[in-house]
Amino acid sequence: MKHSFRGKSLSFLMIAAFLVGGFFVFTGGVLAQGDTTNPTATVTHNELAKTITYTFDEPVQLRGADGVAVLDSNFYVSSLAVYDRDTYLAHQPGQVEPAPVVGVTISSANLVNNVLTITYTGSLIKNANASYIVDAWSKNITDLVGNKMAQDANQIFSVIGDTTNPTATVTHNELAKT
Repeated sequence: MKHSFRGKSLSFLMIAAFLVGGFFVFTGGVLAQGDTTNPTATVTHNELAKTITYTFDEPVQLRGADGVAVLDSNFYVSSLAVYDRDTYLAHQPGQVEPAPVVGVTISSANLVNNVLTITYTGSLIKNANASYIVDAWSKNITDLVGNKMAQDANQIFSVIGDTTNPTATVTHNELAKT
């Protein structure tokens, strides 16, 4: 039998179950070819509003390190951090978590269906262009069936650096000695 759910193809082999002595006995098996696609996201950044917004291609959730437990939204702020792209990508499996961006702290994280909006304090503007990524280190952002977020360049966002030198105007009054 072929079925579809949310545009995803599902194939099922029907099963039969009998109650024998308090136990279910299955006389067939289930073959489910369901959603195995990792969620992907695009990201936008607004330095003035201090927000980073990830828009996923499907609803997502945050799961614990075990990949099973779905975490309550109260854990989002403490689970997420902003990382410099180069530091993040240089990380090797088995190493400790790379250091998040100094001076930037996530103050709120709100996940509604497929949109994760993160508000932060501090500034991501440096004196040169920089790229960043937000990650839930040792946790997993997954779709509703548990597929982990795909590692993708679209998750990295760039911030244009401030390359304008400051200027000053000096006035001098010789008579007033100022």
